[in-house]
Amino acid sequence: MSPEPFGNKPLIAIVDDDPCLRTALGRLLGVYGFQPLMFDSGEAFLEARIAHPVDCVLLDLMMPGLSGFQVKERLAQSAPHLPVILITANANPEVRLKAERAGFAACLAKPFGESELIPLINQTLRRTTRSLAAATSFSPLIKRSARSYRHRMG
Repeated sequence: MSPEPFGNKPLIAIVDDDPCLRTALGRLLGVYGFQPLMFDSGEAFLEARIAHPVDCVLLDLMMPGLSGFQVKERLAQSAPHLPVILITANANPEVRLKAERAGFAACLAKPFGESELIPLINQTLRRTTRSLAAATSFSPLIKRSARSYRHRMG
C-alpha cells in the first residue's frame, strides 16, 4: 500500500474569496486533524489538479466569477458523491431551500463558530461514508475513497 500524500487526515477544500476567512478556517481545520486545501475562487478549485480525492468542500455562496451554486452544479457532474457544505452570510429560507434542492450536504450561516463547523464536517463525512458503503454498485475510486476515509477516521 502506497503512502497517502496527506497522511491520515481528511482533506477539506475551503473555497472562499475572503483571504482572512480562508486562513482562519485552514488553521482551525488543521487544529482539529483535517488537512485544509484553500482556493480563492470556484474556478481555481475546479481547475486544480489535486493528487488525493477531496473528502469535503466548504464552499462560499457569493464570490467573484462562479457562485457557490454554479460550482456545485459543475461538481454534480464530475463528483456527484462529494459532500459540499455551503457557507453564506445570506442564509435566508430561500437560499437554504435552493441549497437543499441543489444537493448541498448542509448550509451554514456566517458568522459561525468552531462549535458549529467541526461537528457539521464530522457528521457530513460520516453520513457520506455510510451512504457510499451502503451503495451496491459504485466505482473503484469511490470505494478507495470511502476505505481511505474510514481508515483515517479510525
